[in-house]
Amino acid sequence: MKADALFAGEEPTADASLDGRELTRAYWRVRALREELERKEQYWKQICDALGNAYDELERMRAQLEQRVDGLHRHLATKVDEDSTRLLVFANAQATAMRVAPGAVLNGRTHVLEPLGQGGSAVVYAARDVVLGGSLAVKVLRRPDDRAATLRFLAEIQAGSRVSHPAVVQPLHVDVSEDGLPWVLMERVEGRSLHAQLRLAGALAPRVVSSLGAVLARALAAAHEAGLVHRDVKPGNLMISTAAPGLRVLDFGLAGRVDAW
Repeated sequence: MKADALFAGEEPTADASLDGRELTRAYWRVRALREELERKEQYWKQICDALGNAYDELERMRAQLEQRVDGLHRHLATKVDEDSTRLLVFANAQATAMRVAPGAVLNGRTHVLEPLGQGGSAVVYAARDVVLGGSLAVKVLRRPDDRAATLRFLAEIQAGSRVSHPAVVQPLHVDVSEDGLPWVLMERVEGRSLHAQLRLAGALAPRVVSSLGAVLARALAAAHEAGLVHRDVKPGNLMISTAAPGLRVLDFGLAGRVDAW
């Protein structure tokens, strides 16, 4: 039998044999294949080692990034708390109703655009900020002389700064206008409230309910980890958004501390 036939996959018969020359050829062929296999094993070992090192480096970078994000979040929360306290003192000194209209520029940086919605104590406008840019919204308190409304307005800002979750709108800047109106700059959320959606289209599909419920649960868990209980979860305070994660939890104005329950 020829060595080449053997390596080509031809099945040998019971009485097949290799003469000296064919046996020698088979030996060197096997040796070459073994050396090639060893080279491939060494190559893939180097690839695995390189991937392992890259993974370790990515883990180190991820840990550093998490530390940096946590640090920035704590810094933002501290600044918002301090500014909110300052605004509360200022707002309590006001005695007249004031308003902001489209076209106004708040403190030389935030351009007020068209109104997006309003409640009993505040108005929300689309906004463009010369520092932060992007698609933003500004929420302006209507009557700083209304202590209850002011407390709720500032409580919502403080809660938003403390809860780190994509379903909770983060305050980006808080200040007071020249005529005494506290305002907060935040990301603009496109969508409609769950209350409005239910009135418009009726019950949601089970898979949608499951998906939104999971987002809501994670957002409230993040609030609890920050020491807060929302206390006013209802369809009107849940906005279905086209942007991830698909749901936003609004109005932390009645939020309470976990340790108080």
